[in-house]
Amino acid sequence: MKNIGKIKANEAKQLAHWKKEAAKKPIQGYLGIMLILCGLIRLVDEFASSVASSMQSSIAAEFYPGLDMAEAVGQYGTMGTLLTLFSIVAVFLVALADKYGRKKLLIISALGMGFGMLLCAWSPNYGLHMVGRAVITLFVSTDFHVLYITESAPDKNRSMFLSVATVLGYAGVMLVSVGRLTFTDTSGNLNWRGVYLIPAVVAIILGILMLTLSNEPRVFVQNRIDYLSTPYEERERKAKEEKSKQVGLGYSFRYIFKHKQTRVILWASLIGGAATMAFFGYYEGIMAEAWGNGAEGSAMASQALLVYPIGSAVMALLTGWLGDRIGRKATCLISAVVAVVGLFAFIFGAQNGWSPYLVGFIYGIEMGAYWGYTNTMGIAKNELLPTEIRASAVTAMAVITLPFTLIAGIVIGIVITLTNSISTVCLIWGIVTLGISLLIYAIFGRETKDADLSNVQSD
Repeated sequence: MKNIGKIKANEAKQLAHWKKEAAKKPIQGYLGIMLILCGLIRLVDEFASSVASSMQSSIAAEFYPGLDMAEAVGQYGTMGTLLTLFSIVAVFLVALADKYGRKKLLIISALGMGFGMLLCAWSPNYGLHMVGRAVITLFVSTDFHVLYITESAPDKNRSMFLSVATVLGYAGVMLVSVGRLTFTDTSGNLNWRGVYLIPAVVAIILGILMLTLSNEPRVFVQNRIDYLSTPYEERERKAKEEKSKQVGLGYSFRYIFKHKQTRVILWASLIGGAATMAFFGYYEGIMAEAWGNGAEGSAMASQALLVYPIGSAVMALLTGWLGDRIGRKATCLISAVVAVVGLFAFIFGAQNGWSPYLVGFIYGIEMGAYWGYTNTMGIAKNELLPTEIRASAVTAMAVITLPFTLIAGIVIGIVITLTNSISTVCLIWGIVTLGISLLIYAIFGRETKDADLSNVQSD
């Protein structure tokens, strides 16, 4: 039985806390500072997300001695895909943001990424390496910086703010290449553990800076004040009568399946997520398959990885600008087409003697287009969800989509191992999955470009 007195006393404390938060005056230039800090967190996020994939042939060679390169990469990729299970745990962390706030969870996420990379930097064996990767997967999957910027940015510039943060984030991918070059000896041997170290320290520093400088997004604070200011009995009565204005995964699941547009975005995201490993998971393996993983091949891959963030940044800015100008649906169409053409050109160029810098730039365009597709769809997803359940509903969608992404990643890894062909499998898989996702969103999805986050209409 509920202790009404305790609940009211606890909510009174929460209300006082959020009113105090609302009264805080941001420092001068606050939005710009937060954009930079969140961009740097995105930088660390991108680094942590891509560093293992960018060194997979070297790591796989150490932990799977005696296997052919493609087979070793396939097995390492499959094991990495199994870590998606930790992304499922992450979605429950995201749900907590609706109650405890965006700031706290963003800080925990930054510190967690740093700790995971420190584990990988130290790891003396395969077991600890995978523990470090599991911790990284847990915290990079939260993407609290995206939710924080979404609710902090002006409505008319929301997509552009997210794109600027994304561009800053792509510098993290470039740092992976810098790390490869720095920690590769004259014989071409890569000390992949050393690549993790400096970004790990940076992540911890960013967590501390966010703790001291950041505030909760105004739209979230006001929403909590409005909710807690409503008498408890009235909220209970409305909850029973309308089953609305609730916070939690159970209600979020019901909300998603009740509304057509949230169902559409769920299915499009689910199938589009299955394409992730094709467009992003095996790029270093594709280059190693074409150039070899010896000293010369490793040097060529490092050259390609040095420039591909430039192509990604170009696409991030373009998709952000297009998203605010021509809408989410048209931007997703353009992004998907560019991603597929870019993947084909990346594979063709690597196998036919094109300059590593050109191959890397093309891959950057391809990857930036794919992430532009998923990020734009993510913006549309947030624009379809009410503030009081936004984080919980995104969590609920992730609970549904992540197991499918996990299964898809395992299947593509097994197929690569069986066929001993990385490039062909990735190309076919990417075209089919992204094509189906785009068709679902283009035919059944609704444009959400001008959505008011304080007054969301789902259908």
